[in-house]
Amino acid sequence: MPSWAIKHFLIIFRGILLKGVGLGAFITEVVAIAIIGVVVMSLTLWVFRKRLD
Repeated sequence: MPSWAIKHFLIIFRGILLKGVGLGAFITEVVAIAIIGVVVMSLTLWVFRKRLD
C-alpha cells in the first residue's frame, strides 16, 4: 500500500484508539480513504477485464 494511503489510515487509527475521538472528527481522512479505495478497485477491474479479452 502506498505511503500516502497509509497516512490517512494512521491518522484515523491514532485518533480513535489513542485519543478516543469518534469518526466524525476524521471525515476528511475517511473520504480520502474511500476515494482511494474506489480508484484502486476501478483500476483493478479495468485491468482484470482487459486481461480476459
